[in-house]
Amino acid sequence: MHGPVNSRFAVGPFVAGAPMVAIGVLFLVGLSSTTADVIGWLFVAAGIVLLGWSIVMFRKLSHWNKLRKGKWSRVRVSTVVDDAYGEREKTLLDTKDGKYRIALVQYPLELRDEIAMKNQIEYVGELADDSSVLVRLSRGSIEYFGRVRTLASLRAEGTV
Repeated sequence: MHGPVNSRFAVGPFVAGAPMVAIGVLFLVGLSSTTADVIGWLFVAAGIVLLGWSIVMFRKLSHWNKLRKGKWSRVRVSTVVDDAYGEREKTLLDTKDGKYRIALVQYPLELRDEIAMKNQIEYVGELADDSSVLVRLSRGSIEYFGRVRTLASLRAEGTV
């Protein structure tokens, strides 16, 4: 699991996996044929994989919730115009020290405008290449997930 997880998405695999295990067990116990056994084991295996995935997602969600309750750091940023995707598709922020770029995908234009006025955000997580952070304007405001890349690696890839 790479990046943040929303609780709505973590419930889905559990809701699908638990009935699949139950259906698979019913096939194994209720019907006595080779085809039913194969179908039953397939349902059980798929259900167990989905339940395991759900556990991983809930653990990741718990990690982000612990970070949210911790210390938020401030960083000075400037907005970057990204002509490749259009205004609504992506908001790009460069840190004032010139080391990192934070991408916020499909967030309201009002957020970009407020960041442009304040030139400062708060974040929790780690500013490192190819990592995720939780971003907000100030205490009590709505939180957004962002993706961090170093400007050096973006230049090396030729995307800057």
